[in-house]
Amino acid sequence: MKKLRFIIAIYGLCLGNQLYSQDGKGMEYAIKDSAQLHEYRSRIPGLARSGDSKGLAKVYKRIGDYYYINWRLDSLLWYYKNALQQYELSKDSFNIFYCRYRIGETINHDGKDPDESLEWHLPGAGFFERTREFDLAAYANYEISKLYKEKNETGLSQKYFQKAIELNKIARDTLLDIIFLSDQCNSWREKKSWNDVIAGGQKMIHLSRMINEPVFIKVGLVHVAMGLLETGKPAAALPYLEESVTFSNVTRNAIPETYRLLAICHLRLNRNKEAEEFLTLYKHAADSIATQNTNDNYQRLLLQFETEKKEATIAGLQNENLLKEKLSRNQKLFIILLATTLGLVLVAVWAFSRNHRKRRKLKNELLQQQAKHAQQLQHEKEEKMTSEFNKQLAEVQLTALSAQMNPHFIFNCMNSIQKYVLKNEKAKALEFLQNFSELMRHVLDNSSKTRVALDEEITMLEKYIVLEKQRLDDQFEYKIEVAPNLQTDFFEVPGMVIQPYVENAIWHGLMNKNERGKLLLKFEKQNGFLKCIIEDNGVGRIKAAEMEKGRSPKHKSYGMTIAKKRLELLQKENEKLPEIVVEDLYRQSEPTGTKVTIFISID
Repeated sequence: MKKLRFIIAIYGLCLGNQLYSQDGKGMEYAIKDSAQLHEYRSRIPGLARSGDSKGLAKVYKRIGDYYYINWRLDSLLWYYKNALQQYELSKDSFNIFYCRYRIGETINHDGKDPDESLEWHLPGAGFFERTREFDLAAYANYEISKLYKEKNETGLSQKYFQKAIELNKIARDTLLDIIFLSDQCNSWREKKSWNDVIAGGQKMIHLSRMINEPVFIKVGLVHVAMGLLETGKPAAALPYLEESVTFSNVTRNAIPETYRLLAICHLRLNRNKEAEEFLTLYKHAADSIATQNTNDNYQRLLLQFETEKKEATIAGLQNENLLKEKLSRNQKLFIILLATTLGLVLVAVWAFSRNHRKRRKLKNELLQQQAKHAQQLQHEKEEKMTSEFNKQLAEVQLTALSAQMNPHFIFNCMNSIQKYVLKNEKAKALEFLQNFSELMRHVLDNSSKTRVALDEEITMLEKYIVLEKQRLDDQFEYKIEVAPNLQTDFFEVPGMVIQPYVENAIWHGLMNKNERGKLLLKFEKQNGFLKCIIEDNGVGRIKAAEMEKGRSPKHKSYGMTIAKKRLELLQKENEKLPEIVVEDLYRQSEPTGTKVTIFISID
């Protein structure tokens, strides 16, 4: 079983090599030999001195592709990481995620911590899907599912595996379909669901024959044979095993498994002599393979597959050319006469069946009209729902903008500017006015966007906090922390959602505090989510509510209610509702502030 999985892993690598063929999006122009590798290395110093980031990134990437094909892990990691640094300078999004994908795949095959591979893989999977690079998206999701399986997180593993299957329905990569089937057959074998193993193996054989993949033909034959043996049908299993032996020159690592099953099959058919022969072959093959170096086998099998495939293609082309050269004039004439005769027969058949086809055409037109009408009704229904959703979303966005920059806040800002002017503090007035105008412009620019870049949202929040801090005569201090592994320019969040909670912390927590308050904003990544923490050391929600009862409601914030409604509308589009957790902080039964945690999906 482990040997079969080993072969499938090799073919996963082959599939990764075949995904793309455009320059900058694959390896059609990859380095072919060591002489060309030396020539590419010689370009690096000159490109580095000239500061040509794009050229340097392309050279690093192509050298990395060369080592990837030859599977030299340490070297390919070094070059892909250097290529990634250069692509980040030129902001080449596709190649940034392509390099991250290759690095994550290499780390995974190197047997390191699966969490490290996930850090490299997860952003790329979402990017490839958004940019409609469905081949890469399908394979990336498949790699992620295997990583979660290694972590024994079955739910997430199954989720990404199903997503890979759905994406490949668009990409239509037959080889990847075969790999999915093989994984499913292995799962069914573990669950002893033998009827599913038989059906999956037969489908795997059919698809593998279509694209002439002998390794997976062999694997499919073994799956079907094992299922038939386990369901008490050794006679039916025997032909599959006998055929699988013919592929031994291609799938050498799977020979012991085949011989073992053949021995069991003959034993159940009471053929003790044949069973003993295959048992001897099984022991010999197992001992022979155990003495070989695993890495050597891996490279040899991969190179043998690529070489044989190329040689078979060249031989086929040569034979085809020889056949064409040997065609005589009489043979050509015979082909023309045969084609003419076939044409006449087809015309006769067409004339005979014309009336029948007319009836079928009328029937099909009627069915098409009915289907078109049903499709039109469904389309109108979807357009109506989409229009209603967009209308609600726009209304809430405008309301959210109004709640953020509410008249009371603007009025207070104007009073602060007036106060500085009357005191002849022109520098403070100008500084306050500049901060206020920058904040207003930033909010208005982003008010029409459903999602904004995380770094832009953090910038807006800091401008808002600085303005409130200045207006309230430095009554509190603040701190913004961003985790080192969080790339704020790659991830997007719903705009104007975090600010209402920051405002609430200042107005209801810190303003009611006698001494100088503290405000903390913290951003980090956790299990595929952006975790945003807004924490203050104010008086707490209960005491703030008591203090507000006796006051005139001059400042009443609806921001958090509007933000929640906006997220509910966004859920209709993304089906991923962020989780919001509000906690009251205590020390020795005394309230010491409030902590709000928002989890936003960044897959």
